[in-house]
Amino acid sequence: GSQAPAVLRASLAVSRLDMAAARHLLALDLAAVRPEVRGDGDIALMQARHPVLVLRGVDAVPNDLALHRHRPALVISGPNAGGKTVALKTVGLSALLVQHGCWVPAGEGSRLDLFRSVLAAIGDAQTVAEGLSSFSAHLALLRTMSSCCTSSA
Repeated sequence: GSQAPAVLRASLAVSRLDMAAARHLLALDLAAVRPEVRGDGDIALMQARHPVLVLRGVDAVPNDLALHRHRPALVISGPNAGGKTVALKTVGLSALLVQHGCWVPAGEGSRLDLFRSVLAAIGDAQTVAEGLSSFSAHLALLRTMSSCCTSSA
């Protein structure tokens, strides 16, 4: 009835408070820091840790990762089970955390922008049915992903 608008406003306020409390608890669980968020498209994560591994209590090796608009590529090499995929997923998950107003499991002074989208090609998309090799499947996926990209972050 007549109290519906007031109840709705109160419900929205409680929902926002609950979300803020959840973000705070997640930050504590992740031992997270508030990254500097700028509009220049740069990423500088210091001592970054994969959020899921942190929550599971895994003592993973932290990584320093940097991408800059003037140097927008990152080459990671190493042996199997050397942490390459974990490092890349750490960047992507950190970007998603920032998009949702959360802090990131990284060291003080870390920077991470808001990105319009976060895209990932993980795993092997090879399919015998379509006659695609691993390489051609990756090319097809990258072509689809590049159509989502713009010149701005």
